[in-house]
Amino acid sequence: MSKKKELFKDTIILFFSKALTQFISIIMLPLYTSKLSTADYGIVEIVTNYIYLFMPLVTFQIEMAAFRFLINEKKEKNQNIIISNSIFMTILMIIVTIFVIAILNNFFKIDNFIYIILMFISITICNIFMQIVRGLNKTLDYAIGSIIIGTITVSCNFIFLNFLNYGIISMYLSIIIAYVLANIYFLFKCKLLKKISIKFLNFNNLSKLLVYSIPLVPNQIIWWIINSIDRTIIMLFLGASASGIYSVSHKIPTIYTNAYNIFNLAWSASLSKNIGSKDYDNYVSVTFNEVFILFATLALGIIAVVPFVFNVLINQNYQAAFLYIPLLMISSVFSVFVNLLTSMYIALKKTKKLALTAIYAGIINTAVNLILVKKIGIYAAPISTIISFGIMGVYRYIDIKKYIKLSINIKKILLIIISYIIIYILYFNENFILRIISLIISIIIFLIMNNNYIESLFKLLKRYYEVWNAKRKLKL
Repeated sequence: MSKKKELFKDTIILFFSKALTQFISIIMLPLYTSKLSTADYGIVEIVTNYIYLFMPLVTFQIEMAAFRFLINEKKEKNQNIIISNSIFMTILMIIVTIFVIAILNNFFKIDNFIYIILMFISITICNIFMQIVRGLNKTLDYAIGSIIIGTITVSCNFIFLNFLNYGIISMYLSIIIAYVLANIYFLFKCKLLKKISIKFLNFNNLSKLLVYSIPLVPNQIIWWIINSIDRTIIMLFLGASASGIYSVSHKIPTIYTNAYNIFNLAWSASLSKNIGSKDYDNYVSVTFNEVFILFATLALGIIAVVPFVFNVLINQNYQAAFLYIPLLMISSVFSVFVNLLTSMYIALKKTKKLALTAIYAGIINTAVNLILVKKIGIYAAPISTIISFGIMGVYRYIDIKKYIKLSINIKKILLIIISYIIIYILYFNENFILRIISLIISIIIFLIMNNNYIESLFKLLKRYYEVWNAKRKLKL
């Protein structure tokens, strides 16, 4: 199977595992925004994001090392050594972390402490399991695990919020139950229990894993800062309600980012598996351009669609969220550009480079945010993110060219920038005709820019139809 076909197959499997749950999540937005106050919604988002902040500190990102080393490892014994060392290290650090947090809770009482701890444990363990499953090339099992997490979270939220009126506790319980069930699935369906044993513990192997993974820790934390410190700054300076408004405005960009993250799972695996092949540079450069342009034009279309669906999806208490969606979508496009490059560093095992650039970007993001938040309010968050992602993206692009022959299509990028300016201006105009024009422009740009993908899709559908028609005639 060619590299592109394998990438496409894995992406399709992962996409369908997320598409259903993302769709249900959008439908559930009216329930969330009607049953939870803006303050409660903001608190849930803050807690969840802080869990993702602490995870890299707890695990030392050893799950990413497990994925990277497993993906090229064919011997079962060596796989078991990698899996056992990474899991035992994670469990040890979870125990230490719980002990420290329990002591802190005696001095600073944390609301819903038990629920937050259980969330932290279940999410952290699931994170390592999912990366191990990816490393073992069990893409379908990874996808099923993701479906379990998404559907159970949404289903439990619906029951707990709508019928039991548990309020903020509903959100915590739903996440815990979903991740616990996913962990059970990975342990038994993927037979991880058989691969975990004390006899496989090996200090030399653990050292290799940590040498690779530890430089990823500052990178991951800085990514958290860039993506989530915004909520903390907004809550501190503007209040919990403003944080809730910002969280809702982030929902559509988050769905878009999650769509890219689905592709990125397949992309990072493909880069690592195929490194060293003779046409590697050409494959990377062509795919990089095609994917970035696809997601950039997709974001353009989303901005044009939002004015038509916003009032249907969002409760009137959150109407202010409408103002911030376009800039947040643009910041998400910048994050796609940066993440495409990040996967290249991971494949090349140059994780130290990631740490340095991420630290600078995090400092810039936080500084700009703090300077602007009192002057322009919530707008400070997306603007600071765009600036920090932009600087990091330019630097990483220049640096990665030392290792891979990479180039971007300047003409297409300039056309996309002009289109964004037009769509952004029309977004805030309430004239229905102008909004229709905005949508038409975005569709035309998407079709022009992605004509290769569209032609390939039609050819694929035509082939499937011909096969289906041939089988039908044989039956007749």
